[in-house]
Amino acid sequence: MKIERHVFTRGTDEGQALHAGFDLAQSLALRHKTGVTFCCEKKKGFQNLLGAIIGQDLAKELFRNDRASTADGVSLALMIPQTFNENAAGVMVALYPRKAWLDRIDDMRHVKAVVLFAFLVDEAKSWAERWGAEKHGDFS
Repeated sequence: MKIERHVFTRGTDEGQALHAGFDLAQSLALRHKTGVTFCCEKKKGFQNLLGAIIGQDLAKELFRNDRASTADGVSLALMIPQTFNENAAGVMVALYPRKAWLDRIDDMRHVKAVVLFAFLVDEAKSWAERWGAEKHGDFS
């Protein structure tokens, strides 16, 4: 089965891109009847970023328990390199990963979709070309 892939760049409005990306991930999860896993390099520094997207209370719960659920019933999980599970399934949301971390996510076999938030436009272009990902945001 082909894994659906999307890539967002920071662009001029990072907040708008993050919200659009999470909305997409949530709709993919609902369509595939699965959850969303946020893949972060580390916990420190990402709670506020996720809080801006999913709300501070939900982000606190997610970072405290590594699991939470949205009001729409979509289950959320948090995965960092130390808790990596190659058998994880669902929609993976990769938040500004380094290449080695993104490679591990790309090698996962049970995911339905990957939504990448790339820090650098060149990284986003390269990844999109490699996987035939749909591009969102400013790629100039």
